[in-house]
Amino acid sequence: MDHPNRRTASRPSPDRRGHTLIEMVLSMVVLSIVLSAIGSAIVLAAHAIPDAPEATTAVATAAEVAEQIAGELLFARSFLERTANAIEFTVADRSGDAVPETIRYAFSGTPGDPVTRQYNGGTVVWIIEAAEEFELLYDTTIVNEQEVQESAEVLLDSKATAADNQTYWVTPTDWYGQYIQPSLPVSATSWTVTRILFQAKDPPSAGNAIWVQLRPADPGGLPTPAVLEQYYADNLGAAMIWQEFFFNDIPPWPPDEGLCLVVKWAAGIDAAVVRYTSEAGNRFLTHDAGATWLLSAVRSLLYSVYGTYKENVTVATTYLTGIRVKIRTGIDPTTGVETGVSLLHVHDITP
Repeated sequence: MDHPNRRTASRPSPDRRGHTLIEMVLSMVVLSIVLSAIGSAIVLAAHAIPDAPEATTAVATAAEVAEQIAGELLFARSFLERTANAIEFTVADRSGDAVPETIRYAFSGTPGDPVTRQYNGGTVVWIIEAAEEFELLYDTTIVNEQEVQESAEVLLDSKATAADNQTYWVTPTDWYGQYIQPSLPVSATSWTVTRILFQAKDPPSAGNAIWVQLRPADPGGLPTPAVLEQYYADNLGAAMIWQEFFFNDIPPWPPDEGLCLVVKWAAGIDAAVVRYTSEAGNRFLTHDAGATWLLSAVRSLLYSVYGTYKENVTVATTYLTGIRVKIRTGIDPTTGVETGVSLLHVHDITP
């Protein structure tokens, strides 16, 4: 009988056995594949994270160039080129020759190309060897401003055709004239005469001549003694034709006031023959050499008056007030920089 405290050696169960050589080899192969995959993932992740020194250098380079460009744009006097990738401008004279200096910055727009600087049309210098991004952004403001504009020459007043034609002979005592009141836009602030045409001819007698005058009008539409401008005409011709007279010194005239065209005797027994119509038109005449004038609203000289007028208009003006510069030299989008400058000289860039 065995002693109850005596240990007896147990024999291994016939169902328990060790790993075979094939199993060990397969396990090692699988483990190698797993470790290789993990290693590849780590390498890819490491490449995806930008190198800290490289990113810092990219940001520093971009910031330095952006500040340089902004510093020169601050003093820009005029712009010769303004696009998203190029800008050319002038600054005050730096060389003492009294000629403004010209500076141009440019980028092709293709990632990896250089950003260049050119001074006074000289050598193109690379300031960034390879840029991933270079963009210029323009800050503008629109201001509605009132300004006075002058029209082109236009027909201000006219009675050029009529159903009937009659004539008036200008003599030493009998003069003829026409009250002129143009139709102007309500925004007009003044008007002036550039030329006048009326139908006239020489009488049969010799040695005749007339004065063609523009005078201010009194409240009744009759001429005052003052003469604004006048021309001496002594060769109108034998045919009744349109005679043209140019005026250069008529001052700007209030839009609600008219002027008087006076055809005055200058020389000869009969100075001229003028044509008028019995249609309405505010002509006037005198039989006592201008001592008194008679106005008739049912008669009109045949005439045309050309001139210009000024008016107040609202103009939308676009001003360039600032420029922003965006630069990136690194692959990583987070390495880009942007800086801006408010221009010392505001520039009108109205299209």
